[in-house]
Amino acid sequence: VVCGYDHCIAMVFEDKGRDVPPKQYVYTWGRGKEGQLGHDDNVSRCVPGVVALLQSRGIRTIAAGGFNSVAIDEVNQVYTWGDSAEGQLGHGDNKSLNTPTIVK
Repeated sequence: VVCGYDHCIAMVFEDKGRDVPPKQYVYTWGRGKEGQLGHDDNVSRCVPGVVALLQSRGIRTIAAGGFNSVAIDEVNQVYTWGDSAEGQLGHGDNKSLNTPTIVK
């Protein structure tokens, strides 16, 4: 679990047994007004919700900034979303995003 200014991100693994790879989920909750929850909206949530776009992506690391979020997958692709008023998402502009987007 990691926390930003007003939001949290948790990575949860569900083990289905020895011969089945574990399922992995990324949950977010808290303030969502800057899109930092990644649910394709700017709505705050009091209950953790699965970030649908990150399912089956093999996420290995998560981080939370003040009003933005980051995830890195198993092939080292970096996903960012949330506030980018100062370009902090790394996409070469200052456009805020409300869904995880790969940094190119």
